[in-house]
Amino acid sequence: RQCKIPDAEMIWFDLDQTLLDHLSASRADLVALKQMDERWSGVSEERWVDTYREINGRLWKESLRTASLSMETVRVERFRLLLESLGLPADDTDWVPDTYLDLYVDRCACYVGAREVVERLYTDGRRIGIITDGARDIQLRKIAHCQLDAFIETMVTPDDAGAYKPERAIFEYAADVAKLPACANVCVGDSWEHDIEGAIDAGWSAVWLSDHSDVPTKEKPPDVHIIRRLEELEELL
Repeated sequence: RQCKIPDAEMIWFDLDQTLLDHLSASRADLVALKQMDERWSGVSEERWVDTYREINGRLWKESLRTASLSMETVRVERFRLLLESLGLPADDTDWVPDTYLDLYVDRCACYVGAREVVERLYTDGRRIGIITDGARDIQLRKIAHCQLDAFIETMVTPDDAGAYKPERAIFEYAADVAKLPACANVCVGDSWEHDIEGAIDAGWSAVWLSDHSDVPTKEKPPDVHIIRRLEELEELL
């Protein structure tokens, strides 16, 4: 059973596209990266970014589906395939994966008002966690860069749980870490499939931060709350 939202003892936020504007940071970093090698100047920014996103998305899906690719392999392979797909020279580019991540972390920022919502919830005595499919090392750097670390009790990643959202195992692992029954946890996230369906299937409550770009893959359960802005979460609690 799901508890009512006000009774939830632990609020678990998804990180990217829920608290942090991942897509804007990623695009800015890709554009900056392209400008670092004059041999890549003949490719338009749109083609560069779109090709990267297609390849990166495909590799992550393969990693999630089959566990055949490690996160470290994806970090390197996505740029090798990007240059190969665009017919660009790839010699002397060992610096690219780490440079991209450094640029990305430096440009990551909270959505307007997101940090303040988390801080107010923390000040009100709420327990706050992060549940994310991102790599632990990079997510920790982003959390610290965005000055969220003081409010976060714990973070659960696939590195810890051995599972990705929406698998039930990662939510069960998180509840165990919090030392709480399933129904005492609530997940707040932007992805219907990964955050909301996963949480509900694990017996959690769920709050869907929806901008209308994601579509439910099945009928919305009546106890899933929908918000358009994070500030609305405080009204539910």
